[in-house]
Amino acid sequence: MDAGDYDAIYNQLSNDGLGLKILARTEIDRIDRDLGELESKVDFIESAVQNLEQNVRRNWLVLHGVFERDKEDTLEVMINVVKEKTGLQINPQDVENCHRMGRRRYRNKADPSKMQLNKRPIVIKFVNYCKRKDLWDHKKHLRGSGLLLTESLTTQRLELLQTAREKFGEKAVWSQDGRIMYRRPDGSKIRINNTDDLDLISSAA
Repeated sequence: MDAGDYDAIYNQLSNDGLGLKILARTEIDRIDRDLGELESKVDFIESAVQNLEQNVRRNWLVLHGVFERDKEDTLEVMINVVKEKTGLQINPQDVENCHRMGRRRYRNKADPSKMQLNKRPIVIKFVNYCKRKDLWDHKKHLRGSGLLLTESLTTQRLELLQTAREKFGEKAVWSQDGRIMYRRPDGSKIRINNTDDLDLISSAA
């Protein structure tokens, strides 16, 4: 085999190698496109699931800061507190379910004389949206009372709300019918759907 034969073999291998590189790059690009499409579909499905879960909570509100007692009737406690603090009369038939959130815990276990139940939030599920809205519209009367009324948000929405408030301040961010809203410096309002929106708002500021 002479030098020409070796050159021919080298050139053939080089051409084959170049072809393989082109083929590999084409395949990688296709896989990247497919992954991008799959990620978009996953994001869409996750968003749809969150919206459905939040819609289930549409008639729910959460009352924070109410003292808890052993063997209490939570519905009766909530009705009395709301009447006293806001002037709104809620009837038992207006509420589908009312309960404390989370596990019961005691404070000051080291000193039995000071043992007291924690103030677990009260979840209120109304029979319809109108009844829920009545209480929500009266929440301004709770200012200065040590009590707080919030919407019942999914874990993801609550985390988004907290992150947005840390970034833009509590007065500029709030929840409205399960949606996270932001008030721009010019007074206009926009909805925050995800953390990407937070970066967009920051870059536009």
